[in-house]
Amino acid sequence: MHFQVILMMMWLWLEAEGGTCPTLYKRYSKHHTYCLHPNSTCKILTRGVSSGDKEIILREHNKLRSRVATGKETKYSLPKASDMMQLVWDDELASVAQKHADQCVFEHDCNDCRNVQNFGVGQNLHLRTSSAKFSDITWAGAVNGWYDEVKDFNKRQISGFIDGKGPPQTGHFTQAVWATSWRVGCGRSMFKDGNTFKDLYTCNYGPGGNMKNAIIYTKGKPCSGCPLNSCCGKACGGISYDGLCKMSGNTAPQYSPPKGFAFRCTFNGESDCATTTSGAKKWKTIKTLSGSFIGIVLNPGESSTLSFTVPFGVSDGSMCVESYYRKGPQVAGQVAAGNAVEKFGDPADPSFDYSTPLKESTDFMQFGVTLGWNTKTTLSVVFSVPPGTAPQYLEMKDISVRKGEC
Repeated sequence: MHFQVILMMMWLWLEAEGGTCPTLYKRYSKHHTYCLHPNSTCKILTRGVSSGDKEIILREHNKLRSRVATGKETKYSLPKASDMMQLVWDDELASVAQKHADQCVFEHDCNDCRNVQNFGVGQNLHLRTSSAKFSDITWAGAVNGWYDEVKDFNKRQISGFIDGKGPPQTGHFTQAVWATSWRVGCGRSMFKDGNTFKDLYTCNYGPGGNMKNAIIYTKGKPCSGCPLNSCCGKACGGISYDGLCKMSGNTAPQYSPPKGFAFRCTFNGESDCATTTSGAKKWKTIKTLSGSFIGIVLNPGESSTLSFTVPFGVSDGSMCVESYYRKGPQVAGQVAAGNAVEKFGDPADPSFDYSTPLKESTDFMQFGVTLGWNTKTTLSVVFSVPPGTAPQYLEMKDISVRKGEC
């Protein structure tokens, strides 16, 4: 069956919406930052990011990321990075960042409040104050100020991020050099608060960094861990930086698939992704800047079953079936009422049925189930929404099967 494929170019859609609150943002948070009006209690004097500002933001970030990647951060003896991405500008991230700056509050918004469909979003903030109106813009100062936290950074966190809040604080530095973050968008507002002039700088990063226990960057030869669809440093042409992996176009980074799986579907055209549906035929494959997934939105009283037609099994022992999913109400704050179940069947025995439910999670959650057999097995996902509730969504990505227990 051929599903509708959607390439997320969210910024174009936001422009077409004329500044209203997009449906997806309403899903992520009741108070999504993009949907907020400017703070009426502060007097904004200037706002926005010019094309020249964008060039400075990218240059300063990438210059510092290159310093780390190539092992030139010798003062603090940081090891080289094999997978450091070159940052490029993202208009959607910038639009949300500007809305944050327009709130005139030097505080991070909530993670869900800044999320976009392409990825979860990280954030760095910078504020300067003065009794006189500022006559300059200091993006270079903001970015280098975030990086300067390197002086307090514990190198042991490179292989597993623990905490950036401190004291001393290092989370701005770790986000600025988080290897897999490759899109950035920023906003700025200068405003008057009483007798004080304040200048607030906000940068949003995707995919966001500072994830607990995650690798900040992989140690090794620069560019040896780059995505397959990227180039490295000066070989890229144009504006490029030594030791950084540069993406071109609006496609997700692609890496060599891991080995040892009996079944794997990342919804990128693999043969294991062959499916049929029954019930509501609303499943759509969504291609984003962080990979692909399949999803559906059901109205109250609707149900749908997605069945993978390729059976899987292992040579002996048990097998582990893992998937990533998120589900919940289409509008944040409404009751989560969708019922989702993974069902396992035996192609040789239609009467066999083993099911396991999927719990609520608005962020992609890893879910694993160990099957205590190794014979050929099929997987179906059943999703339903009871009458009298609210519309619900279910999205799934990266489904895999390997030998052994989860």
